[in-house]
Amino acid sequence: MVVLQKVVYARVSTTEQAKNRNALKQQLYRLNKTSPDNVYCDVQSGRRDDRPEFQKLLKAINRGVVRRLTVTNIDRIARNGRISRDILESLRDSRTELYVLDKNRLVDLLDPDDWYDVNQEGLRAERESDKIRQRVNHGLDYFRSQGKANATPPWGYVRNPKTEKYELNQNPLPEYPDIKVWEYCREAVDLYLEHKNCRMVNDILFSKYGKQHTGLHRWLVNPVLRGHTRYKLASNLKDCGQIVWNTHPDQILISESEYQAILRISKTNRKKWGANNLNARGIQKKTYPLSSLMVCAYCGGKMKHKSCQSSKNSRIVYVQCTNHSDRGNLACQFSKMLHLDQVMNQLIIELAKKAEEISNMVALELGTEVLKSEEQLRLENRLEKLKILQSAEQLPEIDLLIKKTEQELYEIKLSSQVERIVSEEHLKILKETFSNTLYFSSLLPNEQKQIFHSLIEAIIVGEEGIESIEFNFH
Repeated sequence: MVVLQKVVYARVSTTEQAKNRNALKQQLYRLNKTSPDNVYCDVQSGRRDDRPEFQKLLKAINRGVVRRLTVTNIDRIARNGRISRDILESLRDSRTELYVLDKNRLVDLLDPDDWYDVNQEGLRAERESDKIRQRVNHGLDYFRSQGKANATPPWGYVRNPKTEKYELNQNPLPEYPDIKVWEYCREAVDLYLEHKNCRMVNDILFSKYGKQHTGLHRWLVNPVLRGHTRYKLASNLKDCGQIVWNTHPDQILISESEYQAILRISKTNRKKWGANNLNARGIQKKTYPLSSLMVCAYCGGKMKHKSCQSSKNSRIVYVQCTNHSDRGNLACQFSKMLHLDQVMNQLIIELAKKAEEISNMVALELGTEVLKSEEQLRLENRLEKLKILQSAEQLPEIDLLIKKTEQELYEIKLSSQVERIVSEEHLKILKETFSNTLYFSSLLPNEQKQIFHSLIEAIIVGEEGIESIEFNFH
């Protein structure tokens, strides 16, 4: 007999709301008074339907194991009319009760009036979200048009409250009154240009000042340090955001020539060692063939490697969801650590099974004429217009857009042509070697990494190891 549960759902949009404003704790405090059998909570925008806990709740409702769902308000379920209606229909179809604490009543989803009212609340929540976004965007557009500095300046700078521009931080370095903050930052730049390695720079700064800094390379390429102001910065380092040029040219920490030297050093390091592959003493770290490929099946975040000492004085490497490891259950409920060897063995077995299929897919691509995608045609059209505009007006912003468009075009062309590079001889080797699991075991970690990254887009990892593999071949 299926035991029907009373469950509650809480949601806030940001981690800041969850931790600093206690908004999530307040919701959970009220909801826990209902003595629920299960609690679901997300720290994510209500406009999205890929929230991990929300998806678990939806599956439980559709399985018919939920008797009553309690929320503080309808907008906690979703701030999107379509998503709100979808879950309301699931509640109605499964005969699940909906209780709203702010209204202090049970919503009868079979009653036409209640059904209409609760759907209207979902639409009102979406409208409110849209209006907030619109007001924020208008304010930010004006803010950017004035070339004003962001509220949080990068390391080595302060925001002048009168001019609202960036200025070098003239304050003394804590515990070192004879050294100004900007001078300390400039020393970090000089150390990187000399030693050409972020970890070595941090090692020297720690031994001299007792300080270390994460994200040193991201800081070094920040346009603010060269006298420009950047807005709309994405998490992807390739996306340079929107730049307003020369907003504080008399307050630069890095010259343009030094910036080009930093880029050359970075490029050389990536070719020689790979990204983030040296420890603090400049010694090459262990290569993990599946690095950056493993994805958590629960939250979609990356999996990280963790090394532990065993009882036999050997190192055992595990993998765990980065979101859970860094931020706990609020970010992701998947806490289990899996043996890296277990995941590797599962992958090798799957690749051996797919050897025939992979080689056939590559062969098919080799014999197929590559047609331009709509995205490629759109980018080519945009590039042509930008070059015409550039010939009429020589503006740095246009040069930046041209470079960005050319890079996007290059990546599209590269991805569409990568399979065609494989020759008939390579296909034969591919089929013969991939079907043999011992072949993979005999390879060096760097060789394994090169093969895995050329074939695989993502490895979805769950409780029992690999759940699915997304290949680069379609």
